[in-house]
Amino acid sequence: FVVLLRSTHATVGTQLLAVQAPPGIHEPPLNFVGVITQAPNEDVPDPLVLTACLSGIVCIIENETWRPLYLEEIIRTLRLDQPDSKVGMCIDRKRFKDWYTICEDHLMYAESNDWKDEGFSYIPEFNGATNVIAHKTLEGIVRFLGVFVNISEKEDRCAQVMLALNSTGWETKLLRLLQVPSETVKEAVLECLEASDMTDLPEEDANVLISLLDPNQIADEEQLLCAVLSQLQTMVVKSDVFRSKHAHEVLTRTFQVLAKNAERETYGFVAEEQQKMQLSIRAVTLLASASREVILRRHLRAENIVADFPVILKNEERYHSWSQDDVCVEMTWTGRNLPFLFNCFSGEHALDARKKQAFRIAARIADVLTGVPVIGAGSRPSMAQERGRKEAEMWSDKFIRTQASKLDETCHNDRTEQQRHFAFFSGAERMMQFLESAYHYEDSIPPYSEAAPGQALAPETEADQAQRQADLFLSEIFAHSRRRMEEEDRKDKERRAKVDPEQIDMDDPDVAVPLTGENHLKEVFMRETWRSEEEGVKVKCFVAPDPPKQFRTHQHFFLSGGFVSPSFPL
Repeated sequence: FVVLLRSTHATVGTQLLAVQAPPGIHEPPLNFVGVITQAPNEDVPDPLVLTACLSGIVCIIENETWRPLYLEEIIRTLRLDQPDSKVGMCIDRKRFKDWYTICEDHLMYAESNDWKDEGFSYIPEFNGATNVIAHKTLEGIVRFLGVFVNISEKEDRCAQVMLALNSTGWETKLLRLLQVPSETVKEAVLECLEASDMTDLPEEDANVLISLLDPNQIADEEQLLCAVLSQLQTMVVKSDVFRSKHAHEVLTRTFQVLAKNAERETYGFVAEEQQKMQLSIRAVTLLASASREVILRRHLRAENIVADFPVILKNEERYHSWSQDDVCVEMTWTGRNLPFLFNCFSGEHALDARKKQAFRIAARIADVLTGVPVIGAGSRPSMAQERGRKEAEMWSDKFIRTQASKLDETCHNDRTEQQRHFAFFSGAERMMQFLESAYHYEDSIPPYSEAAPGQALAPETEADQAQRQADLFLSEIFAHSRRRMEEEDRKDKERRAKVDPEQIDMDDPDVAVPLTGENHLKEVFMRETWRSEEEGVKVKCFVAPDPPKQFRTHQHFFLSGGFVSPSFPL
């Protein structure tokens, strides 16, 4: 290995891997540090040798036993605490072009097995560097710098190295490496920058970082986009200059990425679906962080953002597996606007009243009206199952008043405005119409009582029994409604046929016992929901095969017979 490191040229076929101590060896060999620091001190080092040396240095620094013994020697030998360190200068554009020619020589030798030092008349910029050896070298340099970023709080000498790097504008140099067409290089750069303070980022570099939020590259670069969103989240929240100049573009691009990601049909592909979910949750986390900043809330209700809101929820309903976590985009400031929420109940992208996305929107409307505060920092949105358990409990007026008292001034004024919207849009009626639509759809499954000609009826299942009981109950409701309507008509005719028009009938002085349960439901149906076309009204039951304990519903949600009430579609 030492011979290979000292050699003038190393072939591509020679894999110079990161140096790790064999079993039983607790420290590097004698003079080993002097060997691996030789190449990084050269003006134009061989890229393969440089990569191997930096990988060995990273192993030494990350090792808790070796670090106290060799850290000082490494820093002193490589002059890392000085602005003119040659390792940091390797990612300068001029120095990059110098050693990039050697990478091309290596690649040509690997393809032809014949060394020809021809030189190259054209040396590309970072965005045109397609040489895989150069990618490995850049990744090695970035991960070498990232070690000092990660342990700068533990080691004083590493903190001095970071001061020297900051004086050279190393963060700007790293951001330029995001133009390199290599996912591994981009991921290494973003991991390195994640632990650093980037609040004072130049305009040109900020544009480079924002340009990485490309909705058209979602299927190939999920991890990269997650890292970019994480970095932009920090900058949007902490940097006043970045927020004032780029907040609207960042939030708009984030919604575009979220909408494009929701369109991907990954159902049945576990790995892709997991990557899709992680990217969506990362985007929602950024939007939720922006929702806590009063100055950013106006951007979250811009027209170019509003159009994607119902589309995201509808695509989640179509293509998202029920077993994955919810993508709670409604828990952002955009989701506190009732007109946006009501758009999810009608139109081209109307939600299905039988799916959990519709339940989340209904619960969100209730949260907005009662004054539930914005999600705090570090808190994650509640999933549909958690909200269902909370909704199953009786509400507390005291708790609602306490929650409303925690609203900031903007949220308090917005709550008043949303209550006006709810009244103006006849919110209760629109929600009831939406829930009622769950029972007016064409069912492609034949009824339980039908069978193909020449075939015997299948054994009646639990669902068939429940469906039969539901149909029976519905017929009883119609019969009750007809009897009550006939009775009302008869009484009305008797009143009109009075001999003495001045006679006043007195009601029965006895106080009637309030109707409850099934009788109350029938009476309400007769007075409020009665329709003359009985054929257009159907009831569908839902029977879970093996409902877990946390989904067990309270008895008052059910009627006699064990099926779900038509007035409350769970």
